[in-house]
Amino acid sequence: MNNILEIKEEGKEPKRPRYCEFRVGDERFYIDIDNLREVTELMNVFPVPQTPQYIHGLIALRGNIIPVIDLSKIYNIPSPETGSAKLVIVEAMKEYLGFISDELPRFLNEGSEIPGERFIDINDFFERYRIKEE
Repeated sequence: MNNILEIKEEGKEPKRPRYCEFRVGDERFYIDIDNLREVTELMNVFPVPQTPQYIHGLIALRGNIIPVIDLSKIYNIPSPETGSAKLVIVEAMKEYLGFISDELPRFLNEGSEIPGERFIDINDFFERYRIKEE
């Protein structure tokens, strides 16, 4: 059995979700579902001094240390409501990071229209916002 969620419409073959949509403030962001690893509760985040403002901190999850990203600091939008926040964990280049989401994400099928300016190319994001050792 395939463990990828499939959405079946009556009389049609099941469609595989293509995008994950999550919300920060009033803005919606989109990632390719192939980069999604899991969605979890926002748990004990450890602040890290002298890091860029968009790094909310670090979490330990299943033996990995994962940076938690607050997109509101990058896109200059209202901060997420961390009380009921979820963490959208993504992977690229054998590394993980988590985006804070105000609510449980939803999944969109192939062919769904998504605004290009809010689509996050995970590989590009990693390259642009990764903290590099000097």
